[in-house]
Amino acid sequence: MQPMNTLLLILFTLLLLTACNSQPLPSAERPAQSLVLENDKLRVAMRAPQGWTSLEDDRHLILVEKPNPINANGLLEGLIVHIWMPTLEDLLEINFTPTSSASELLQQIVELPLVTANAVASTPQAFQASGYDGAYYTLNSGDGNVTFVLMLKYQDSNFVAFNVSTQLKQLERIPQGLVQVLGGMTFNGVPLDTAWVARLPSVLYVPSFKTEAAMEASPASP
Repeated sequence: MQPMNTLLLILFTLLLLTACNSQPLPSAERPAQSLVLENDKLRVAMRAPQGWTSLEDDRHLILVEKPNPINANGLLEGLIVHIWMPTLEDLLEINFTPTSSASELLQQIVELPLVTANAVASTPQAFQASGYDGAYYTLNSGDGNVTFVLMLKYQDSNFVAFNVSTQLKQLERIPQGLVQVLGGMTFNGVPLDTAWVARLPSVLYVPSFKTEAAMEASPASP
């Protein structure tokens, strides 16, 4: 997978939305088994929440809450969560080093023309999650849907990325969805504590969508 395609997947989960359209998804193929992502230093294991569908390959996990994830108006139904571990090759588009923090990484991502040409991103917020360096931002592409982008740093150049997408009107469900998805997750066998989710703002900030001309004529959203 080329770096540009991977960044598109991080920010918009376009591959998912294209593949799913408005048809019911098949049942999860491995509902009773662990879903796993791993490289030579990190093994991320979890189970799909009850009733959710899981789609996976060797690099990505996608969890879908509703059988029909996109309605006739192009709005998401329920939550869609995309989890993956970026590699150094995926990060060639930005100035990345093993000492880079999660917030530094996301700050560079939200400044890419790929992002600013199609959506409006909030300023990445740094925080600690279950003892790991983390950061997040929200993304508004102006179509009535919103994505919460979360990055956790395990060590050195090992990051785990999470996209949680839903309708803007269901924004308040994102923290609940994070608890459902992360509750049974382990990093190298160590459970990922979800108590940090309660420290997120009660209402996540989502920047207002502006056209490209409006963005050029006005300061960036905070």
